[in-house]
Amino acid sequence: MVIPGYYKIQAVSCSLSIHSCIFICLLLASIFYPHSLALSRTDPPPASLKPSTGIWQMPNSRVLPDWSLRFKYGNYSPYRYYGAALGLLDRMEVFGKFTEITTLEPFSYDYKDRSMGAKFVLLKEEDAWPQLALGLEDITGTGLFSSRYLSASKRYKDLDLTIGVGQGTLAGDAVYLDSGDDKAVDFFTSDFTRETSVFGGLEYDISPWLTLSAEYSSLEPETMQGYQTSSGKSIKSDESRYPLNFGLKYNYDNRIHMQLALMRGDTIAGGIEAQLPLDPQGMLTWKKAPPASAAEKTRWRAYQADNRELSRLLAHKIQNRGFANVAVSSCKNATWIEFRNTRHLSDSRALGHVGKLADSLLPPRIETIYLNITDNGSVVQSLNTSRETLRSYLNSRIDKEEFLSSSQLLLYGNHHREEYKDAANCSELYRYKDNLSYSINPRLKTFLNNRAGFFKHKGLIEIAGSYDYKELTAYGQLDLTAFNQFDELQWTPLEKDAVRTDIIEYKAKSKPRITTLALEYETSLRHNVQTQLYTGIFSTAYAGFGMELFRYFHDGLFGLGLESQAVRKRAVDNNFQLKQNSSKWYSTGYLNLYAQLWPSQGVECGLKTGRFLAGDPGIRIELRRSFKYFTIGGWTTFTDTSGFESSKNKRSEDKGVYIRIPFSVFSDRDTPGHFEYSIQSFTRDQGQTVNTPSSLFPLNPWSTPDHTRRNIEKMKRF
Repeated sequence: MVIPGYYKIQAVSCSLSIHSCIFICLLLASIFYPHSLALSRTDPPPASLKPSTGIWQMPNSRVLPDWSLRFKYGNYSPYRYYGAALGLLDRMEVFGKFTEITTLEPFSYDYKDRSMGAKFVLLKEEDAWPQLALGLEDITGTGLFSSRYLSASKRYKDLDLTIGVGQGTLAGDAVYLDSGDDKAVDFFTSDFTRETSVFGGLEYDISPWLTLSAEYSSLEPETMQGYQTSSGKSIKSDESRYPLNFGLKYNYDNRIHMQLALMRGDTIAGGIEAQLPLDPQGMLTWKKAPPASAAEKTRWRAYQADNRELSRLLAHKIQNRGFANVAVSSCKNATWIEFRNTRHLSDSRALGHVGKLADSLLPPRIETIYLNITDNGSVVQSLNTSRETLRSYLNSRIDKEEFLSSSQLLLYGNHHREEYKDAANCSELYRYKDNLSYSINPRLKTFLNNRAGFFKHKGLIEIAGSYDYKELTAYGQLDLTAFNQFDELQWTPLEKDAVRTDIIEYKAKSKPRITTLALEYETSLRHNVQTQLYTGIFSTAYAGFGMELFRYFHDGLFGLGLESQAVRKRAVDNNFQLKQNSSKWYSTGYLNLYAQLWPSQGVECGLKTGRFLAGDPGIRIELRRSFKYFTIGGWTTFTDTSGFESSKNKRSEDKGVYIRIPFSVFSDRDTPGHFEYSIQSFTRDQGQTVNTPSSLFPLNPWSTPDHTRRNIEKMKRF
């Protein structure tokens, strides 16, 4: 039977009307007709009404360029879409979205479904061949809009044609709200003999800024959530009469796209999106840094100084250039310099900055310079180079291969430290001074999809500070509430001894809250094992103590560590008391593994295995890409939930996604540090960890010798 509005393909037979056969034949002829032509469109492809690249409701085979991000809002009654998509390696696009269904009100507000998906380019467009892509949508959870498809797209000058076949929602499969959390998994593990439908469309570039888009939709609206209630009653039954959608997409400055369409002959739809490449030099052009050189008077003082005074002069100059934890020692013909890179995003740039400053100040008797970048109190990268080699490279008289062959860049600094100590009459390590740093930051926290309302916000002013004294660091943070809607949330803990689902009890309060007040000791043990010991207040809800060991291997490409904490619950209404009705200690213990799976593209993986906060054993897998000083990643946990009482905790996973954006995007200069935004669930107790003042794991891939070698040319740009 053929249902008006789309055409089903069964596994062994098909039933197609005459006009659909003509439609498919024309598209196939256009796609495979052997014309060679130059592609005229160079800007990023526009989205569908959803965050993913597509036509209107139907997907195509196009993906966002590598490391491009899209934010999207779309409206097509009864749906509103909010979400984002990311292009990876010019071969993949991942996206996440919230779908607001305005005709369903189970909680006294519009129902919203969370989902994510991905599209993979199987074959890139070339000569007569189209671009082929495989797509998966709504791949976890209830699967209200789960689908999988195969599409082919071919561009002829200003015309882009698409044809595809889809299953799931794209073929009219009905999924209801009470289907269960495993519905998506059931769909994607099913065989390919299920109902299949054909879709297609075209996009014609009228001008560089205006595109006409039309599609033949395979959706069967009366089977979709929003058109049909969970009881099976149809809300609308005539929406499938005209399975054609068409409209215009307006491209403003290649970054802002606006859309307006007529859907199925009687409904207006539209959307707006913002696309941006992920690059550390974002809104403002970076100003050129002032020259890294010493004044003539300072150079004369350095020429006359003994080793101790020379170390003091150089330490002051480096610290005044914006670096922290500076320590310097000098001997007859060599100088040892330690510093933490608080001045540049790139460690290569920091090495060039400090190296050029040292070369401008040190007297001629100093022939060798040891540049050591520290992190968490220990040397992580150590560069041994002669002044002549360094000067030649910075002045472009030798290339990076010659520089690296004449110098030695090591992971950790023990080998170089022993070399340096062999020199005669070396001064003691002069530390500039103890370091006090502080920041005042606004924060906006959002709780999604609660019975009290979908968007609930809490605005905070975070006052944070740290004080370094040799290997000791004191941390503190005070949160001041600007406004608070979390006190309206309707949520109760899932367990008697909940480890995370009682967090609303804390976050609903508007009183000033100390979230960090801790002391941390950092040192390096034998064989370059980095160590942290800490005690105090770790987060809004916990206080206690913990430890961590970690070691890099193979130029920072791999890592191995151990971690453990023992904590107790803090009082909800008192900053300096433990919870009176709970004397339970929560203990954790993990084996941490780290690997850069694809170093040149910044693909990393972290694995945490052991005992989590609620006592549930299992693993936490984190996969991320750190590229151009942005990081986008996600995690999921798999633990033994048999010890939980709540059915919502049993057989569930903690998962989330996040993005780290360099501060330099909003600055007119190269600025270190990152802003992080994450989406995660507070509504499960399994797979939970404790926030700590700092962490050796996971690590960022930019502070490794491997990354520095691949970006050593940045030494000449500061």
